[in-house]
Amino acid sequence: MARPKKVAVPDAIAVMDFGGLSTRVFYFESHKSQTNSFIMESQVGPVSRDTANAYTLPNLNSTSPENIAWVAINNDCRAVGYLAASQFNAHIGLNGLKYSSALYKALAALWVISQKLDLGHHFSIAIAVFLPPGEFNDSKQFFELFKSRRCFF
Repeated sequence: MARPKKVAVPDAIAVMDFGGLSTRVFYFESHKSQTNSFIMESQVGPVSRDTANAYTLPNLNSTSPENIAWVAINNDCRAVGYLAASQFNAHIGLNGLKYSSALYKALAALWVISQKLDLGHHFSIAIAVFLPPGEFNDSKQFFELFKSRRCFF
């Protein structure tokens, strides 16, 4: 009889829903049984890395991380959620494909989860993502983009 394979348990598990008006995230630490959640505004907008740091660094200990989230991929830096909406006048962007902005939202959500669970920069996580039926075929592109960028987190 073959021995069962050991399954690696991730540090955290998250489910993300990139809705038109907000991004909803449910998550929990694998070795604890309490589920948590947070909501981020759905705006994503361009910002310089220096400007993003100017808003984030002074507020790391006094503000919820979902309110100061931003993501940089190479030279492309984007404010996400409340920071994008309140400081940089980013629009909701209901016209384009969700998966195009979902990459930034997902990476920002990973950072928020790492802050809330005190996981640091190196952790494992299992992720489920809701995309609308019309974009189901785009899910492969989303996950390819996500996998190629998550290593820089």
